Amino acid sequence: MSCAKLVSVLLVHLRMGNVNDAVFIVQALFHAAFTWVTFRAFGVHFVYTSTLASGATAILPLLASWSVSVPAALGLLAKGQGLKVRYIFI
Repeated sequence: MSCAKLVSVLLVHLRMGNVNDAVFIVQALFHAAFTWVTFRAFGVHFVYTSTLASGATAILPLLASWSVSVPAALGLLAKGQGLKVRYIFI
């Protein structure tokens, strides 16, 4: 789905009075975008899976939001980049 389509869906939800739905969508997009940018900056290999998981946990919080970063931290530890692990959890 393109960004323009997403923005139009959000605007329709806001016009119809579905503010709660729009807030959940924006929150999920923010969590997913922040996870993608952070993991790309640190060189984590499975960025897309973690991004989808982050967006999903923002909408349906079955897991804590920080739990998405645990596999990335383990991957960085396996590569011997322990200093980056601290910054992921901060």
